[in-house]
Amino acid sequence: MDPATCYASAKQLRLTSAVRERMKRRFIAFDVETTGMRPDRERIVELGAVIFDEGMPSEYFSTLVNAETWISPYVTAVNHITNDMIESAPAEPVAFEEFLNFILDGREGKTVFCAHNARFDFGFLTASLNRLGYCAEFEFVDTLPLSRRYLPYLPNYRQGTIEEYLGLHNRDAHRAQSDAEICGEIMCEILRRAEEGTK
Repeated sequence: MDPATCYASAKQLRLTSAVRERMKRRFIAFDVETTGMRPDRERIVELGAVIFDEGMPSEYFSTLVNAETWISPYVTAVNHITNDMIESAPAEPVAFEEFLNFILDGREGKTVFCAHNARFDFGFLTASLNRLGYCAEFEFVDTLPLSRRYLPYLPNYRQGTIEEYLGLHNRDAHRAQSDAEICGEIMCEILRRAEEGTK
């Protein structure tokens, strides 16, 4: 494919009955750790994804990313990823190629993704892929607004608050794969409640 016409994009979906049925069979929970908040300036330093089949985690992906950038002490204090750790990590092209091979049909919009505050994650993902010259068309739902709808009356909707409410245990908070798995568990609860609401 001509690199000039190659583009990565991400489309947010409503949780319709058709989308629910797709996700009950299979979805991919996704998370990134980054050096900051702006995808045009900052970089992804960790990618994590967990495939859920029939409501159960079945396959896991995690990699640090050597984006040839500097991680500030503030960021390290949050996610515990240090400059020394990414120095020996796969370079961006290698890490993203491995990620795209893991998600397979998710790259073509055939499997729906979920993420918490998903526009942040997919903003970084598509910016990175476009910079590296990859084609992809992602479809995703966002567990943040869905949690507000299906898990009302919580004091806030940070992922940590939701996981505590649901009695989930995040073994490695603020690391991409562990956060992705928790997001997937939250998504399963949302799907269950959405299904009950239609009966």
